[in-house]
Amino acid sequence: MSIKNKDDLFSIEQIVLDLSATTQDEAFQELATIAYKAGCIDNIDKLTKALWAREHETSTGLEDGFAIPHARIKYIKKPAVIFVSYQTGLSWPTFDNSTVQVAIALIIPTNKKNDIHLEVLSNVAKKLLNPDLRQTLKTENDKIKILALLQAEDEPTTVTKENYKGYVLGITACPAGVAHTYMAAKKIEDEAKRLGYAVKVEKQGANGFEDKLTPEDIQNANVLIIAADIAIGEQERFVDIPILKVEVSEPLHDVDGVFKKAFQIMRQLPNQQIPTTKQIKTKKEKGWFKLHFKTEAVSLKNAVLTGISYAVPVIVAGTAIQALITIIIQIAGADYIV
Repeated sequence: MSIKNKDDLFSIEQIVLDLSATTQDEAFQELATIAYKAGCIDNIDKLTKALWAREHETSTGLEDGFAIPHARIKYIKKPAVIFVSYQTGLSWPTFDNSTVQVAIALIIPTNKKNDIHLEVLSNVAKKLLNPDLRQTLKTENDKIKILALLQAEDEPTTVTKENYKGYVLGITACPAGVAHTYMAAKKIEDEAKRLGYAVKVEKQGANGFEDKLTPEDIQNANVLIIAADIAIGEQERFVDIPILKVEVSEPLHDVDGVFKKAFQIMRQLPNQQIPTTKQIKTKKEKGWFKLHFKTEAVSLKNAVLTGISYAVPVIVAGTAIQALITIIIQIAGADYIV
């Protein structure tokens, strides 16, 4: 089944209210069944396992009774957004220890053929940062209205302040590269702007590098916040800039604490050139495979070089011992060697 436009990600059939699940396992089974009936997948068990695999990396529970389970898998017919609500709250690890009343599942392909749909899925995740929208989604019983809320375009952000106190950079990355990556980025961006700082956050997600940090950004920034649960690509770019490293979920539940820690290591730049909002441009580079293949290749290279460095002394010692034995044989004569 092919995807012709972004609205194909949503359908009334993918909105199911008042489900009876009481555990995460039952919830994942129900989500996979809905995806199967909607023609998104052809194997319920594989999607269920993929949802659990993502959950074991870090909980997809958020706060205020919401969760955003998701999986990037090969065995799907089309990407999709699935909205479900529950009769009773589910026990699910969340930031505020609330039970989950609403889950919005993202079913994501592993290929790069549908970049626009990965972008839409990421935007759905970012919508859940809006407390007013969360409250509406929890209480709304009209599927058509829920569908409209999920499909609605975000209002463009109007920037009115340009006399910034400084320049904050960020990098966000999570295993799937869709939900937490973009939600954490938005949290960092919103908090930096609220505090009066220019901000640029590089997302290393399913679409590759987005808003990639340039040498000029790094030179003129006061601090870099890396919120990631995986190794980031091209980390060698950041030599002199102070870096705060946190888990990708930390900005979602304690962005104030993240910035307090960042301000403690922030550097002062006397000749700092802070870019305007228009100068902070969006740019996508590289695919997901290339980005993470390069990261893993660098790790493999480092591991091989480390192994060689340990092996060299052993080889040298062995050669020296062999030479010593040869000398002894020559001095003592072969008849004395048993």
